[in-house]
Amino acid sequence: VEGGQSNTGECHPSIERLRYTVLDADDAPAGAVDPGEFITLETELTARIPITEASLGFFVRDSNDTDLYTCTMDTLGSDSVDLRAGESLRVRF
Repeated sequence: VEGGQSNTGECHPSIERLRYTVLDADDAPAGAVDPGEFITLETELTARIPITEASLGFFVRDSNDTDLYTCTMDTLGSDSVDLRAGESLRVRF
């Protein structure tokens, strides 16, 4: 798994920035992790314009694009949130 950050505001006009960071078991940024290691995925979405019912999640796919694992705020029992322009939503998985 490669760790890092992504700034993909161009993916949808309502998103100013979408950032993720992979953290190791000590909450330090991880450049790469080995199978079996504990990690935290920290995600942050910043709204360019108001977003109704914003939610974050992630999925893991294999090389055949088969979904192996999916986790969302809803999966974890959290409600989606309304964001005003410039507000951010940060979620740790």
